Amino acid sequence: GIEDADLILMIGANPRFEAPILNARIRKTWRTSPVDLKVGVVGADTDMTYPTTHLGDSADVVLPGAANTEKSVTYVNTEGRAQRTTKAVNPPGTAREDWKIVRALSEIADNKLPYDDVYALRTGMGRVAPHLLKDGEREEANFFSEAAKLKQMGETHSVSETS
Repeated sequence: GIEDADLILMIGANPRFEAPILNARIRKTWRTSPVDLKVGVVGADTDMTYPTTHLGDSADVVLPGAANTEKSVTYVNTEGRAQRTTKAVNPPGTAREDWKIVRALSEIADNKLPYDDVYALRTGMGRVAPHLLKDGEREEANFFSEAAKLKQMGETHSVSETS
């Protein structure tokens, strides 16, 4: 959580006014943490009551992503079940589904991704993460076991650095 963070990046947010409890937690971490907390801000350069590094006023690129109701989405809910939605309405103006934006950028970058429709995209996702194709089936979360392994690796690495 925030209390364990050594770096926080805020984009277009001012928690001092928008989320005062969050801001208080960040300030507490800055005041009490043995690690030097760094806070980067993209957006208005305002007084957050703790030191920040202003990284820019706005984004250099704005991508017109569609809202969830305007695109077909595969996601994993809090129970670990993959679910799919279909778009209810078309996105307004130049907004596009996220995968279409990424696909177009890949072509401009001369590294064209191998899908041209949502079905080819989902097939590719299934090769990388097969559980995403198992709609409604519960997938056991392994976050805590993976986090414990990473922590142990970090502790082992720290010990070897000091010896």
